[in-house]
Formats: sequence, C-alpha cells, structure tokens
Amino acid sequence: MNHGFLSGYLEGLQAAGVEAVLDPQPGECCVRLTTPSPWHRADRQPAQRRR
Repeated sequence: MNHGFLSGYLEGLQAAGVEAVLDPQPGECCVRLTTPSPWHRADRQPAQRRR
C-alpha cells in the first residue's frame, strides 16, 4: 500500500527524478525513494531524459 501510494503521489507531481521502490528492512518502512535507474524499463534500454 505504501508503494502504491508513493508511486501515485510522485506520478501526480510529475517527479521524474524520483521513484518509489520496494526495499523492506526490519523495523523500517518497506519503500525507499530513489533516483530512477536507467535500466528500470522492461525493454532494458536506458530511459530517455525528459525535457
């Protein structure tokens, strides 16, 4: 639920420089905010920079 909420929030803000990723840690939140990886896309091509 936290991942879905933060992903939607960032999408609504059009925050291209930040993404929510699952990163469960004992005693911590299961979501981490980070810069997008250029290899994140399913087609394994580097992401295009937005202008």
